[in-house]
Amino acid sequence: MNILEVASTAILGAALGAGVTFFLVNDRITALEQESQLRAPVATVDFTSIAEGFPNGADNQAIDREIKKLQVQANQLMEQGFIVLNHGSVYAAPSGLTVRYREKDGE
Repeated sequence: MNILEVASTAILGAALGAGVTFFLVNDRITALEQESQLRAPVATVDFTSIAEGFPNGADNQAIDREIKKLQVQANQLMEQGFIVLNHGSVYAAPSGLTVRYREKDGE
């Protein structure tokens, strides 16, 4: 076997291996992409953060305004395709998926 035969065999083997791998992996990637499109993203809204953010004796109208703002944000997320849950009903969620009145330290 001369060098040309070895090189052409190696190139042919690599091309064949890449082609087979592409067809096997491409079907799996396509299936995963289709599956992920069927799952709605989830966000939580932390209404208790309003109570924590206001001092004792705060104006009820100011608190009501902030609650309305969070409700508007929740509706905007819903319109974007999110499932929006009350954070108080969720055991755990990443901080980046939680809408709060004010961000807590460290989040």
